[in-house]
Amino acid sequence: MTLSETRRSYLNERHYAIIATCNSDGSIQQTVVWYLLEGDTIRFNVAASSVKVRNLRQNPTISVTIADGTRYLTLQGQAMVETCDPDLR
Repeated sequence: MTLSETRRSYLNERHYAIIATCNSDGSIQQTVVWYLLEGDTIRFNVAASSVKVRNLRQNPTISVTIADGTRYLTLQGQAMVETCDPDLR
């Protein structure tokens, strides 16, 4: 997804993000995370054993909402799980 300059500017203000994934029973699992914007990619770091990772491996559909109390931005799409070197955490 290509982000507009307005969206990119808002995302660079450093807010918390709420990510929503689908549990295997169809219910929604939400978590508050820190995120990093790299180009048009939103990255977040979670434990490989987390429910979020399990859900995304089964169904990569994700919704990300960033809010500051007066404004919000919601993005939806497909996530990609990447494994990083544990020493980089």
